[in-house]
Amino acid sequence: MSISGTIISRRDEHGNYTLQTKTSLIDKEALLSALLYGGDVSIYRCRDGETCLDVHESLIKIDKAQSLVDLVRQVLLSIQNKIYEDNPLSPSEIAFLNSTRLPFYKILNVATAYRRGGSPIDILDYAELGAIDILFQYLSEILDVIHESINHLKLSQVDDAQISRFQKSLGEARQRIVERRMGSFKQIEQVINITAKTELLEKSLMVKVGALSREGE
Repeated sequence: MSISGTIISRRDEHGNYTLQTKTSLIDKEALLSALLYGGDVSIYRCRDGETCLDVHESLIKIDKAQSLVDLVRQVLLSIQNKIYEDNPLSPSEIAFLNSTRLPFYKILNVATAYRRGGSPIDILDYAELGAIDILFQYLSEILDVIHESINHLKLSQVDDAQISRFQKSLGEARQRIVERRMGSFKQIEQVINITAKTELLEKSLMVKVGALSREGE
């Protein structure tokens, strides 16, 4: 509800329905910041249990250790160690690599070859980039699913006017996510730097391996 917003429908004693719309909180910087780094944030919560017809904003605290950036950092470190020790990745680590469009496994493989001598890339520095990529993919997928499912409300008591207003709000929330992700010059710069540094590492590694081979002949 905090991400997408929601429509709350209540029926009175006469059988009539009243509607209340809760708008998305995704445009509030505090929500995205807390998801990424931890901290205090207001979210929608239900006062009345499973029926969830009485919704209010409530302050919660996301611990830094449970923030997305810190969790991604832990996963990257684990993958890096497993590559270095030639151990298989866990299903959750494989799922992580498949969930991001960034070439983390390739980067880690190249960086690991330099580990004893000190890699010019500290992969943990890119945990934020990976977290942002995963977060915005996840949020966009949520909004896509809700956007499709909202059409089913036309078969219930919610009138088309209310649905149209909610769909418009949903579209605006999704657009904010797209703009935030695509408009981040820092993120684009980091992607370029990752690619460039990886290419340099690969070339240097090939030269190093070639030199060792010639010495052994």
